[in-house]
Amino acid sequence: MCPVTFETEEPVTYDPFEFHDDPYPLYQRLREEDPAHFNEARGLWSLTRFADVQAAARSWKTFSSGEGVVLDDESEFYAPGGFVDQDPPSHDRLRKVVAPYFSPKATAKLTDFVRARTRALLEPARETRSMDVVADIARPLPTDVVSLIIGVPVEDHGLTSAWFAGMLERVPGQVDAPPEAWEANRAMRQYMGELVEDRIKSPKDDMASILARAQQAGSVSPDEAVAMCVFMFYSGIITTAGLLANSILNLLDWPDQIEAIRRGEQPMTAVVEELLRYDAPIQSLRRILLEPVTLHGKEIPEGANLLLLWGSANRDPRRWSDPETLDIARATRRHLAFGEGIHHCLGAPLARLEGVVMFEEMFSSMPRYELAGPVTRLHTPHERGLRTLPIAFEAAH
Repeated sequence: MCPVTFETEEPVTYDPFEFHDDPYPLYQRLREEDPAHFNEARGLWSLTRFADVQAAARSWKTFSSGEGVVLDDESEFYAPGGFVDQDPPSHDRLRKVVAPYFSPKATAKLTDFVRARTRALLEPARETRSMDVVADIARPLPTDVVSLIIGVPVEDHGLTSAWFAGMLERVPGQVDAPPEAWEANRAMRQYMGELVEDRIKSPKDDMASILARAQQAGSVSPDEAVAMCVFMFYSGIITTAGLLANSILNLLDWPDQIEAIRRGEQPMTAVVEELLRYDAPIQSLRRILLEPVTLHGKEIPEGANLLLLWGSANRDPRRWSDPETLDIARATRRHLAFGEGIHHCLGAPLARLEGVVMFEEMFSSMPRYELAGPVTRLHTPHERGLRTLPIAFEAAH
């Protein structure tokens, strides 16, 4: 494999708080020129090659999540119940409570619900031949699914969806979340606290009831039970919404791939894996070094702030041939779009199911589409998501 060279004299720099509509050319430079990159102004190291990122993600005793996995204050939105921000044993204790709801077996039982909701959400678009992918399906679908799991009544979906959107508000370049995001988080916490209290009195077959029982048994605290509801709601939407919307947008650059999907040339499960590899909805997460490590000739000290760049690792040519090409016929290999190690995304089977079902339904009934207005993105240091994605399309014949 020949090394990639870049015609520039400026050294490569990476700041996750600088917004990039397309960060992948920068990732490519980082992988080749400075794979253990240090941003002195931010005091931040970044790893970008697949082997480095995977190894670090698997080594929680050295690369700790215990001080939070994000660079802004998002972790405080769901503290102290966000087990992704904790190391064992607290990580294992909290994750164990909700893990049964996200097993492949439990996820499979949701297939009929996911398909029915997908069809219902797509129905207006079949009539108008237009939609905003984000507002009309990419967020509502995972919202409906995670609400069912937690136990949020249908009549409250509008409220919780608005609070979720509010929690995403950020000022580009600013570390602290704005007041609007905190206000939305407070409202969400209050709501989830009341939901758990209601389940203590009147248990049902949902996650809020499981957390209520765990709280009564003393295995989680009242604050942890509330925060876990917030965390599961937030994380249950953000990754899936990014997968669904980013994929519909990215495919517009690869019309041959749309046709291959429409003709059913590959199983939809394989299609989803390639779409995840190509554009990870969560681009990076933070770790803190508990001991010094040496990588690519550089000593990274104990206590260092360090980013694992999933988005870059998934396009490393050391692992994939022609990784900048979206190719649904690519042989499936393990990617890092859902993280790795003990923190591998608990909801990955559910996100995959929602992706498979939505793409099956959309491409069977509305296979050809085009942009119908401006596309806008979220401005957060870790998520790669969209605010708006208006499209218009032809009905299937």
